[in-house]
Amino acid sequence: MANGDEDQSKHHRVLNREPVFLNPKHKFPYRAHNQFQLLIDGRQFYRAMLADILSAQAYILFETYLWESGEISKQFIP
Repeated sequence: MANGDEDQSKHHRVLNREPVFLNPKHKFPYRAHNQFQLLIDGRQFYRAMLADILSAQAYILFETYLWESGEISKQFIP
C-alpha cells in the first residue's frame, strides 16, 4: 500500500469510530454547537489557523508548546 493510501486509511478509521462523547467513561461532557475540522497536514493547519486569526473580531489567544522562527512564523507574528 502506498504511503498516501495508508495515511488515508488511518484517517478513515479515525472518522468511523464512535464519537468519544458517547462513551460513558469519557471525562468531558458533550457541548452543543461545537464543531471541528480534521486537518491532515501542516499546510492545511497553517492555512486554517491564519484564516481564523485574520477573521478575529475581538482578540486572539494563541498558545503553543514549540515555536521556530522562519517564514511561516512571520505570517503569524509579523
